[in-house]
Amino acid sequence: MNFQPIDEMSLRHLFSKEIGAKALQMRYLGPVLNNEGKIDSSPDSLILDLRSTPFKIRRGEFKFIPSSYQDFSHNGQFDVAVVWKLSKGLDEKKLLDELHSQNGCTEIVIMSNAKALSNLPEYNREVLSIPFNISSVKDVVLKRQSESIIALYIAASLAPLRFDIDKVAEYLAHRFPNIRSMGPQGRANVVTCWLQTTPALIENPHLKSYVWSDYFNSSEATEFLEQIITQNLQLDIPAAIDIRSLQA
Repeated sequence: MNFQPIDEMSLRHLFSKEIGAKALQMRYLGPVLNNEGKIDSSPDSLILDLRSTPFKIRRGEFKFIPSSYQDFSHNGQFDVAVVWKLSKGLDEKKLLDELHSQNGCTEIVIMSNAKALSNLPEYNREVLSIPFNISSVKDVVLKRQSESIIALYIAASLAPLRFDIDKVAEYLAHRFPNIRSMGPQGRANVVTCWLQTTPALIENPHLKSYVWSDYFNSSEATEFLEQIITQNLQLDIPAAIDIRSLQA
């Protein structure tokens, strides 16, 4: 289960997880080492930047929600400032100019700008009261028609990437004659029924783009749903190449 960060420690944790790496195209490597091979206390880490070829190793400093360049005044020289968001009224360009002068920083990565991360649930008592074992919703899943379960499997398989509801509806119509005979709204309802479950198993962040809601670990959910599809429903799971073609 992944959440929006609530402090610097959880910010670093999210950055280092697979969902952070996919969303930002950056990976946490480890602590910064000095010329003697010993760990430097500052800046925070070495980051592998995957956005260009060849990949680059860059020095990164993490701050949850900085209020000014002075928050970085004791962090030495680094290349990238990684933040969740900027304090209200703080200008990104001005901050970067100040960090470049003070720390040699050449980029500010604002993690909440990545939709895959900003769409994560907030870390609060209400969310934490939900059981995280995907099998806890097995009865809810089995009450839905098999075509809807296939759609949910596609969502879990693609997570944290989004899927296009029209593409998924078309895939289901091609595979199942009863879906083929439905109108556009009926086909869409086969997929969007997962918005009404408790917890909701998919979300609709933008227009026709939908995504696994991440209440449950998507990898575990994929295995769980595969078992239901192949054993309970006696159906074949969608081919990996077909699933990739359904991205939004």
